[in-house]
Amino acid sequence: MRDFIVLFLGSKLKGGQKDTIYSIVNIYTVNLNSDLTILEFKEMTEEWLEFIVNCRNHKKHDYDIVIGAMANDQIYNYIND
Repeated sequence: MRDFIVLFLGSKLKGGQKDTIYSIVNIYTVNLNSDLTILEFKEMTEEWLEFIVNCRNHKKHDYDIVIGAMANDQIYNYIND
């Protein structure tokens, strides 16, 4: 059994500045099925970064579940530069 926490901060631009307007926290306790193909990134590594870039470029993968840090747009913009 594993616990997962998902945090989402919604925001909008107001008067040229970012205003946070809401946040959502979801907590899940999950029994992972051993029949599933699971990829887990324990740290933000080169492999993790490559996976993120591939996903953003719509490259398919064979995993049912991917566990690890979520990349925000600042990381993606940094990669493009």
